[in-house]
Amino acid sequence: MIAKQIKGKDFYGVLAYNQKKITQGHAYIIDSNINNGSVIEKTKEFNIVRQLRPNLSKVVYHTSINLPYSDKLSDKEFVNLARDYLEEMGFDDNQYLIYKHTDQEHSHIHIVANRVKFSGDVVSDSQDFKRSEILIRKLEEKYNLTQLIQNDENIVMTKGEIEK
Repeated sequence: MIAKQIKGKDFYGVLAYNQKKITQGHAYIIDSNINNGSVIEKTKEFNIVRQLRPNLSKVVYHTSINLPYSDKLSDKEFVNLARDYLEEMGFDDNQYLIYKHTDQEHSHIHIVANRVKFSGDVVSDSQDFKRSEILIRKLEEKYNLTQLIQNDENIVMTKGEIEK
């Protein structure tokens, strides 16, 4: 399983992208804790909580979780996996939308979340790529998905090795 993370400044773009997929019949919302209105209404709702941290520039958290071609999950299982992912990444008290896309051969979901919690705290993005990678391996095991074999060898040379 692969998770691709993007942090952005504006909710409208990512919501419009997913709405376009819905309009084309290639996606649908499988879970949400905000009102299901137009893209503009959803953007406004996200921005209400965003106002708690007006100086935070990268407020949008968008990740796609992609299964291998051989693996399938029901919508309910995908929702549980996405909620586990959100909670472990620190999004336990945040606005979110979970879209399931059907435009590719492999199953995948897109999670759009507000980095600003309802309390006004901000979800840390420190080491989020590393934390996500570790979490994805745990979720593969929990949901009986194909385990990605990790290469323990570091093929990137360090600065010291280069200088030698």
